[in-house]
Amino acid sequence: MNNSRRLPSYLVPMEEIILNKLRIIPAEPVTVNDDWQRDHWSGSIIIEEDGLNGLIDNWVYFHALSVDSRLPVYALHAKGEEPSSFQINEFNNEGNENIVPRVINFDSADFLPAVYLDYEEPPEISYKQAYENYIKQDEVYFSAVKNYFAAQDINYNKRLRYIDNSYWQIVMLVSTLEALLPPPVFCKGQCETCGKGLSHVLNDPGKDWNELLFNKISNKKIRKQYRDVLDEARYKIRNDTVHNGLAPGNTFWKSPSLPDGITEYTTEKSLVEYKTDRYSLESLIEQLRQICRYTLLNKVVACDVFPTLKGIEVHSTTIRSTESSTTINLG
Repeated sequence: MNNSRRLPSYLVPMEEIILNKLRIIPAEPVTVNDDWQRDHWSGSIIIEEDGLNGLIDNWVYFHALSVDSRLPVYALHAKGEEPSSFQINEFNNEGNENIVPRVINFDSADFLPAVYLDYEEPPEISYKQAYENYIKQDEVYFSAVKNYFAAQDINYNKRLRYIDNSYWQIVMLVSTLEALLPPPVFCKGQCETCGKGLSHVLNDPGKDWNELLFNKISNKKIRKQYRDVLDEARYKIRNDTVHNGLAPGNTFWKSPSLPDGITEYTTEKSLVEYKTDRYSLESLIEQLRQICRYTLLNKVVACDVFPTLKGIEVHSTTIRSTESSTTINLG
């Protein structure tokens, strides 16, 4: 008995991929309506499983991580029975030809150029080999991947829309990375290494973080960018949130008036202004999310790829009337 599902996917293989008992078949673009009643226009794939072995439920996180999109996970777990449960429909832009589905076709024998779009000459690895590396990971890794996706959902629960959980997103993303560090080694009694008499941790946190991340980033400028974002997230936001109940201030309406056009929220701007500017906070979270994604991906693509972190861009326009003018920010 075959289990088959059609899923939205920005990345679509040029030809079908066979992964032991799984088969990925390229399909036509679709329109997906999410639980906020928003439409997403995307390519799609059909995933088939030979039998009912739960392989699709595990594979979908690997694919969503590669695609850099939560849509495949949402669509797989949605029943599609209600207007708010990620219904998938055939793409149709009749009456609005400016709508174009996002589709990136990739070569399954060398799929990293589609995964790291702006990274020059990524190493060559096939989709199949990366997936095989993925399924060899331990339960800690799989928990970290699921925590990575859960962290992105925490601010989108329909029943919690008036609570700003941004700092808890940061807590979960930092925890995702910490799960990939070596487990703590405790010394009990008199320690021959340092002479301490009380039980304590022997691990050197700085060394562990360097081995997981920083020592693998050869570009000094990019390494500093990653460290600045992670240090702010770990030492200031995460620690205060967990231990002191820190919550973001009401930054939603505190973002400054922006000039018409595009305002880029760089790493430097985000780190300075995230306490008072909603867009800076969103940009900081987005850059921390990228650090998590690249670190998780590198374990399955078997290479160290750390692109420059990208902040967000806010598009602003001023609508003028005879009585007043209002600036609308389209983040």
